[in-house]
Amino acid sequence: MPRSLAPKANPSATLLERIARLERRLERESQARREAEVIAERETLNLFRQKEQMRVLSDLAIEANKSEDLEHVLRVALEQICVFTGWPVGHVQFVERRPDGTRRLRPSEIWRIASTIDAAPVIAATRALEFEEGSGLPGLVLAQ
Repeated sequence: MPRSLAPKANPSATLLERIARLERRLERESQARREAEVIAERETLNLFRQKEQMRVLSDLAIEANKSEDLEHVLRVALEQICVFTGWPVGHVQFVERRPDGTRRLRPSEIWRIASTIDAAPVIAATRALEFEEGSGLPGLVLAQ
């Protein structure tokens, strides 16, 4: 009986190669699963934030439609915005249009201050500030 000239496959080497391939495949699939979990968590958080934004906007619209008192509506809006964003201090600035068409921000007396904050220095400093359109960060925002 003639013998084959091809070398015989080593069964344990073939098995080890197969195990190595399966381990690489398992690692790729595990990595893909971890990446998918990160994406799912991020998108779930984004959806939750969007839902909360819609709730805040809806609550503000309802409040604005119920009240004829602008200052009350602004206080409610400032409170909800500060709670939503986690800001400890919030302040309403009014936009004043001048006869020449330029605008400036003028401070109001409407504040939202967390109980843990001593905002007296900030309030005192803010009362003296007015921002021209395009001047300072608030003025740059106004210019946009």
